[in-house]
Amino acid sequence: MSRLTNIFASVLGIEEASVGAELSPENTPSWDSLNAIVLITEIEKAFNVRFEYDEVMAVKNFADAQKLTEVKGGDINV
Repeated sequence: MSRLTNIFASVLGIEEASVGAELSPENTPSWDSLNAIVLITEIEKAFNVRFEYDEVMAVKNFADAQKLTEVKGGDINV
């Protein structure tokens, strides 16, 4: 699995196999406001990227996080 998948699984306490494009706070109880901050921080550290506030607020699911990380130059396939 990718580093991004691993980050989501680790922070949210779920199996990597459960991480997919539609994973979101609406269908993942552990994706609360605190873990949202932890997710962003861990993604920024792992991929050496920085997100703006409005970019973070636009992330509604795993697919959005993937796209944003790629746009910022992070190689999500590693």
